[in-house]
Amino acid sequence: MSTYPASNIIIINQNHTRFTYTIIKEGYYPQNDILCYTSSRSNTQFKIPDNYLIQTCWGRGISKHIVQCEINYIERVPVFKISFGENFQACVESTQSVTNAANAYLQVSCIGNILILLIYFQLTFNFK
Repeated sequence: MSTYPASNIIIINQNHTRFTYTIIKEGYYPQNDILCYTSSRSNTQFKIPDNYLIQTCWGRGISKHIVQCEINYIERVPVFKISFGENFQACVESTQSVTNAANAYLQVSCIGNILILLIYFQLTFNFK
C-alpha cells in the first residue's frame, strides 16, 4: 500500500513477507549523454536515477534486514550500493547491476546470520 508521493513510505506484501521502503532521496535523471537504463529480458527498460537513496526493511527477529540502497553515478557509471549493519557501516557495491549488488549483500548477510546463530547456540549451550 502506498500514498506516494504524499508519504515517503511504501509498503509491499509479497510472498508472505512485508517490505517497507522509505524514500530518503528521490534523486534525479542525469543528462541524456550520461543517463543509463536497466537491462531487461522483456524489452522494458527503466531510467536509472542519480543521487537516489532508500531504506528498506523486511523480516522479523534474527531474520530482520534493514538496509540502505543508493545509486550514485561515478565517472558516468551508476554505482549500486547497499549499506547494512550497525549504523550502515558495512556495504557492498556493484557497477554491473542492482541485482549483482543484492546478490553480494545476500552472500555477506547469510554468513553474518550463520555466525549470529552459532554464537547464540554457543551461549545457549554454555549456560545450561
